[in-house]
Amino acid sequence: MAILRNTETGEQILLHSQHMFGRNVYGVNTYICNEDVSRQHATIFWKDRAWYFKDHSRNGSFINDQMLHMSITKLEFGNKVRFCADMRSEWYLEDIKPPSSYLISLTNKDKFLQLISCHALPSDDHPDISFFYSAEGVWNASVEDTVIRLENNHIYNFNNEDWKYIENEVFDETIDYGSSVKDSCFCFTLSPDEEHINVKIILNNSSMDLGERVHNYLLLALARNRYRDINKGYNLQDQGWCDVDMVINDLSKECCKNVDVYYLNLLIYRLRKQLIEIKPYGHKFSNIIERRNGELRFAHNRFVVMKEGRCILESGEVYAV
Repeated sequence: MAILRNTETGEQILLHSQHMFGRNVYGVNTYICNEDVSRQHATIFWKDRAWYFKDHSRNGSFINDQMLHMSITKLEFGNKVRFCADMRSEWYLEDIKPPSSYLISLTNKDKFLQLISCHALPSDDHPDISFFYSAEGVWNASVEDTVIRLENNHIYNFNNEDWKYIENEVFDETIDYGSSVKDSCFCFTLSPDEEHINVKIILNNSSMDLGERVHNYLLLALARNRYRDINKGYNLQDQGWCDVDMVINDLSKECCKNVDVYYLNLLIYRLRKQLIEIKPYGHKFSNIIERRNGELRFAHNRFVVMKEGRCILESGEVYAV
């Protein structure tokens, strides 16, 4: 996420994908209080994987002390920007990363959580609240059994602190993985003793390898439960739901240790984080474990389990693996 920082005060501005500066309090993203600044003075915007500065003011702006008037220039890391001759309005470009949605604390305006992966509060080791990007292209907060869809400019209380959510995504409309995701298949490969579980997601002629992780035990247990419901003829909406206590009991046996709700939440968080970080479409599977009122389930209806080179479980029509 790109950040402008004032050279004199240290104040920071988190840049939106289209960020307007000016003297119109209600019509700009950042208000600049100076008589030489126009009501809608300039815009910094993201395009073609770069940041640009567009001046549309009466008096012009300054980029590295060079005047810019009614024109556009590409910004580089460290560029100094002024919206008028007053040096107190000088800012430098501290970061030039692409725009992203974020949560900003209403208690401390310098404290923000940039949403580019799966994030947690108060920390990754204690994910009491986790944030993940769904297949529908929206950010969600997972709090115990509740999933909250975040809405732009809304205020939420997380971890006893008020946060404002700012939606700031740049969508690539040329990419459509909808049908591929729908037709994808989860492939579980078990070692002979089933102590090692590898998971791959097969999409047409390509695959995403999730490797061998502890959370694969959870995925496999939930997939097997969904398989039982498929064979019982349950409809899609009712397949696979498991009581949390039952899942914790099964995990305790598989992991040979006592597992609690906290550990279960940690596994789900780490799985979501791994998926979101697989670009460009891993996030489409970030809600592969769905939750509701003390229950959870494996949320995909195409999967296959392999062991010693043969298929021991298949949910239905799947791709060859």
